[in-house]
Amino acid sequence: MEEFAFEQVGGRVKLLETPKMFVCSQEEVRAYGAAREQRKREEMEQERRRRHRTQKELQDIQDFLGAHHFPDVNSAQSSWWGFKRTYPLHTAVREGNWRMYQLLVKHGANRQQKDSQGKRPCECAVKKTFFQRPGLTSKLALPFAN
Repeated sequence: MEEFAFEQVGGRVKLLETPKMFVCSQEEVRAYGAAREQRKREEMEQERRRRHRTQKELQDIQDFLGAHHFPDVNSAQSSWWGFKRTYPLHTAVREGNWRMYQLLVKHGANRQQKDSQGKRPCECAVKKTFFQRPGLTSKLALPFAN
């Protein structure tokens, strides 16, 4: 059986004519093994931190949904008479809770969903950030006001 040797050059792999063999001492082999184990431990720690962060995000979302009486991230909450409906993204935007908005979008909330007024969350966000500019009076914020 014939063995082939390859060499990586940039993003490509080059086939070598003659296979190269390297002789390593036991110390080099142990050092390589230790470095590989260290990389593996670091990757496991990063994965553990990522899982912990995801669990915390999910818990924050569940707390937000529970506080505002939403069953899940894409379900509507209707008024008592059923004339008005709103969604978790709209509520987060109206409260100015941008972190929760990002978490809801990250975990599957529909950004194109319209509320009972026919507005998407981004339209509510434009209005909210426009009126929160410092130094603007209500007449400057509303050009059509008398």
